[in-house]
Amino acid sequence: MPLCENIESFDILKKILRVSKEKIYAHKQVLQIEAAGFVVIPGLLDTFLSAIAEPDKSSSKKILGLIPKEYIFDFKEKQYDSIMSITTYVAGMTDNFAIDTYRNLRGIQLPNS
Repeated sequence: MPLCENIESFDILKKILRVSKEKIYAHKQVLQIEAAGFVVIPGLLDTFLSAIAEPDKSSSKKILGLIPKEYIFDFKEKQYDSIMSITTYVAGMTDNFAIDTYRNLRGIQLPNS
């Protein structure tokens, strides 16, 4: 039995949770951001991991310049560490930063000067 079921105001808490699910988490803007994540996160991972796997390509050099140095490992020597590090970098991005980075990398939007 969940601990919260033992509190006096559990019925009110259940109502708050129900309303939150219906009104907050199902809000159109929230759903749009979540849906974008299904494209943005794999897109960022693919772009960054491809750049790390092939660092000598000219496009890879530009992309690698966008990633903080502490997240970059030699892919040939430390493949697992490279994948985990890039995953950690992407996972640590805020929603807005991830979306802006994705748009910039795809040429959908150019960075502001």
